[in-house]
Amino acid sequence: MTSPDAALARRRSPGPQRLALWALMLGNLVIATGFLLPAGMLHLMADALSVSVPRAGALMWAGGITLAIGSPLMAWLASPVDRRRLLVAALLIYAIGHALSALVDDFALLLALRLLTLVGAAIYAPQAAATANLMLPPERRAAGVTFVFLGWSIASALGMPLASWVGARAGWATPFWALSGAASVVLVLLAIALPADLRTPPVSLRTWIAVARDRTLPVILAVTVVQMSGQFALFTYLAPEIDRRLGAGPSMLAALLAWYGAFGFAGNLLASRLVGRVGLGRSVLAGLCLIASGLLCLALTPPLPAAYFASFLLWGLGGFAVQSLQQARLIAAQPALAPATVALNSAALYVGQAVGGLAGAAVITAGWPQALPWIGVVMVTMAIWVSTLADRRAGGGPRARTIPTEAAR
Repeated sequence: MTSPDAALARRRSPGPQRLALWALMLGNLVIATGFLLPAGMLHLMADALSVSVPRAGALMWAGGITLAIGSPLMAWLASPVDRRRLLVAALLIYAIGHALSALVDDFALLLALRLLTLVGAAIYAPQAAATANLMLPPERRAAGVTFVFLGWSIASALGMPLASWVGARAGWATPFWALSGAASVVLVLLAIALPADLRTPPVSLRTWIAVARDRTLPVILAVTVVQMSGQFALFTYLAPEIDRRLGAGPSMLAALLAWYGAFGFAGNLLASRLVGRVGLGRSVLAGLCLIASGLLCLALTPPLPAAYFASFLLWGLGGFAVQSLQQARLIAAQPALAPATVALNSAALYVGQAVGGLAGAAVITAGWPQALPWIGVVMVTMAIWVSTLADRRAGGGPRARTIPTEAAR
């Protein structure tokens, strides 16, 4: 019989850790692609389902509300469940839900199916980060969590542009079928790669109260809400807006989305390499400044493809890096509260997406689509101020909460 110490040593050996982290990252790739799927072809889906673009935007903002409620709720309800079984079940929900969605041609039914399917995302996204945190030694946790969230950057670089291109040529349902198949493959990999009997500490009412009473954690969470609201005011309607401004065909639209996502991946990868040296606070601040700069360029630039490529480069470099850095920042601030804070950060992320999507729909309905990037600039600038406040509360300014210091605690 294998002793608990031997099992723990095997779990924390480099080989199994590496395979498990790759499996978790690929799961995030599937989850993120599923969430972003409508944004890459929103105008196509609106035309096919005979609804307006603002109404089709509900596929994004209503999904954000579902995930905002579901992420902390699932973290509480599923805390006793073995992580391998939980994450495999989440991707199974995703696989079935996207297959069923591909079969419908009624918008109301599609929206209902999407909200049910996103329960899988509500389970997976925060718990993948918490699982990586459990598996790794303290000095590798922040880098490991950041790596797991590379899946979101890859989804933006490949998943959404590919869906946009394929949807324009083969119909919007085809990417849904493809995602169902991808989820089925990755859930098998997770079942093989993740160690058994890996459990997080129970998330009790006291845990949520402890988070609320902490002087720093709520402010860090506010950074996520505000900056995501700014980004998703435009991002939700990115495909129709690029089409409106540039008259771009499917190839140009896919190229711009891929360009944005490629630099999102590069920014996330760079953040995972540098965060231990420069500190989490400073890294988040740099990412927010890049986002604000990119959105400002989009607000001011003429409708020229070259100007859009330059703007998307800046926006992409900061966009997805900030999300993963925020997760690592919360874990570093209070490691013992990680199962709750990563779920709350996912909820905050989705609240921001919902608020941004609703704001964008209101602006488009009012006939002012040109104001979308300006909403982003204002909100992300506010997030920079909130992030600075979080660093002051943590003590020591932007370099506070570097990885080695927190790991030693």
